[in-house]
Amino acid sequence: MLSYGTKYVKQIIPPAIQLEKEDQEKEDMTLYTREYEEDKIRYVGTGYNLNGRFFRHGKGRLYFEDGSLEYEGDFFHDAVSGRGTCYWESGSVMYEGEWKDGQWFGQGRNYWEDGTLRIEGSFAAGLLHGRGRFYKQSGKLYAEGTFKNAKANGEVRQYDEESGLLYYEGNYVDDCAHGHGRLYQANGKLEYEGEVKYSELTGYGRSYSEDGELLHEGRFLKGNPIKTPTEKNDEKVFGLQ
Repeated sequence: MLSYGTKYVKQIIPPAIQLEKEDQEKEDMTLYTREYEEDKIRYVGTGYNLNGRFFRHGKGRLYFEDGSLEYEGDFFHDAVSGRGTCYWESGSVMYEGEWKDGQWFGQGRNYWEDGTLRIEGSFAAGLLHGRGRFYKQSGKLYAEGTFKNAKANGEVRQYDEESGLLYYEGNYVDDCAHGHGRLYQANGKLEYEGEVKYSELTGYGRSYSEDGELLHEGRFLKGNPIKTPTEKNDEKVFGLQ
């Protein structure tokens, strides 16, 4: 099962905050300001006043309570939209790329807290959506293909966590291998090719030995070959049962 959800996705839609009195108005009617919450810096960047409220707009930076950088990049009418980078509280990059209304939206990269790449690809509403790649914390590629709302949908390749070799490739539906697929052995050679239903080898297919010899061609049920009456009779005749 493949699932790459939004455990590390967080929205950054900032509230309106009382402005510092030292705002300086520019010729384009935008303000460059510093905002504080309980005497702690919260925002530094541009924006505008409307009906007594300040809206972050343009380039800016948001800060955590301890003063470390939380986000830097584009704002659009008080929402994080455009291109930007958000950070873990430890200071390493969490995500860099495109945003829309405070969520990851468009092309981007998500990182594990230790700085290694976790996900790269297309996002929508904070979820991996479209073409993408998922990496293990070790840095090895784990899966690549097409995703819909953070679930594998369409053609996907999955790799062995230890060796990095291709483990499975085929069609997925809502995180389940379903349709035509290929399963590979630890040595990289083909083990099975054929129909897969709900992540189980069921339907018509071919299975192979470690040295590539064809073992069975025909129907499978949950990974087990279904032998024809003739095959069963041959096993009895030649003492294979």
